[in-house]
Amino acid sequence: MNSAEPIAALEIGTTHTMIAIAEPLGEGRIRVAAYGSIPSSGSVHKSQVVDVAKARYSVSSVQKKLVSQFDYAVAQASPARKSARRRPPRRSRFRAAW
Repeated sequence: MNSAEPIAALEIGTTHTMIAIAEPLGEGRIRVAAYGSIPSSGSVHKSQVVDVAKARYSVSSVQKKLVSQFDYAVAQASPARKSARRRPPRRSRFRAAW
């Protein structure tokens, strides 16, 4: 990949599907060039994709929004690794004394 090519990030969440496109500036810096978000279509529940067809529709819808508003289109996508580990839920230190 050329270092001058834009970078796209996709988030398919329980409430929104979002795409952000950034342009590398050099020296590890980027500039966010476009951002699009639409309400999610119920394709994700508790961080799991439960309906692939609805997820695909959400992604294509937000892509169309980026093209219409910013003239940006995502031509190629590859999976990225999640850098932060998900921590288990914290338990309370206190117990109820009944």
